[in-house]
Amino acid sequence: MTLYISPKPNVYMVGWSLGEVPPPTVVLNGRQHYFVLYGRGYSAPPWQMYLEFTDSVSDNLCYVFQTAMKNPEALVEIAMSTHHFDDLGVNTDELERLYNSMPEWVHTKGWASNYNQWTY
Repeated sequence: MTLYISPKPNVYMVGWSLGEVPPPTVVLNGRQHYFVLYGRGYSAPPWQMYLEFTDSVSDNLCYVFQTAMKNPEALVEIAMSTHHFDDLGVNTDELERLYNSMPEWVHTKGWASNYNQWTY
């Protein structure tokens, strides 16, 4: 799974449940951008986390989901892309025929992926 976090200008991420907040990986158009890559096996529990933000005007600490309910202005854009490898029953018959038609020296690997984006 990849997670992209981009606070709006003058909004800063000051905490999260993953540990110390690292410096943004990229600053573009006055916005900080964070990238998280997370992988797990079949038996791992669901991943839960929180994000904390502050604005440069009031220096108020706010939780993104609580603030989204009270503040009509968006604070952050969050996007997530997930990748599912080796799930049983996800290959179509057509894809299996394509795999089987490949030469022996070709190693095929298929996966399903999806992308979601939210603004809070």
